Amino acid sequence: MSMMEEIWRSAVQRPDPHLARVYAYLLGSKDGFAADRELAEKLKKTAPWIVGSVRANRAFLLDSVRRLAEEGVTQFLEIGSGLPVDPNVHDVVHAVRPDARVVYVDNDDVVLANARALMAPDDRVSVIKGDLWSPREILEDVAELPGIDLDRPVALLLVAILHFVTDDVSAAAIVATFAADLCPGSYIVISQTSAENDARGRATREAAAEYSAAVTPFRVRDKAQVGALFGPCELIPPGLERLTYQGRPVTIVAGIARTTGQPHGDDEHHR
Repeated sequence: MSMMEEIWRSAVQRPDPHLARVYAYLLGSKDGFAADRELAEKLKKTAPWIVGSVRANRAFLLDSVRRLAEEGVTQFLEIGSGLPVDPNVHDVVHAVRPDARVVYVDNDDVVLANARALMAPDDRVSVIKGDLWSPREILEDVAELPGIDLDRPVALLLVAILHFVTDDVSAAAIVATFAADLCPGSYIVISQTSAENDARGRATREAAAEYSAAVTPFRVRDKAQVGALFGPCELIPPGLERLTYQGRPVTIVAGIARTTGQPHGDDEHHR
C-alpha cells in the first residue's frame, strides 16, 4: 500500500469532519466524507451566505496572484494551501509568468499527499510541510528550495487562514515576523472571515462556534481588527475591502499590502 493510500484509509476511518475537505465541499467539490458534508450543510443553514463567502474568497486569491504576477512578482508562497482546487494558484501564476516559482505549505498529511501527487511533474512548484505558528521555520525551509531566492520579493498568501489563530496578538505577530523576514518590497495577501455587530454578524459568529466545536477554533474579526493584522505594511489600492459575490457583500474582508522599504539588490535586478 502506498503512503497516499494509507493516509486516505486513515482519513476514511476517522469520523470527524476535516478542515480542508469541508472548505473544498463549500467550494463545490464532490469529494469528502459524510462528516464533512454534514458539517458544511449545518453551516449553510446557520449562515446561508457561507458558500458565497468561500467562493468570493477563492476569486480574491486567484485575482490577487494574477495581479501580482502581472506586476512582476515571480515567487509565491501560500500558507495553509488546502486541497488542490482547479485552477490552482500556480495555474494562474504560470499563465502570466511561466518561470515563476510557487510554494504550497500546509501542515496536514492528507493535503500534502494530494498536492504532491498532482504537482510532482512540475519543477516550478514545491509542496512542503509547515506550521503557520512557526513562520521563521517555514522561511528557512523555503530558502532551501531550488529556484527560490528570498533576497528577491515574494508574494506571501495568508488567505482564509488567520481566522484559525484566535488570539489577535499572536496573529499579528505571525504576520509581523513574515513581514520582517521577507525581502522589502514583498507583498502580503490576507483574507479573513469578518463580521460586525448586526444580525448577519451574529449568525456568522454562531456558525464559527459550530465550526470550532467540530473542527478547530475559529476567530471572527471585525474589519478594524483585520486591518490591524497588516501592521506597518502599506496597503495597496483598493485597500482593505469587504468582498462581494454576485454583487452582494460577503463575510470576508481582504487586502494586499507591500512590505516597507526597497527591494534587496539593485533596482535593475528586480525589474
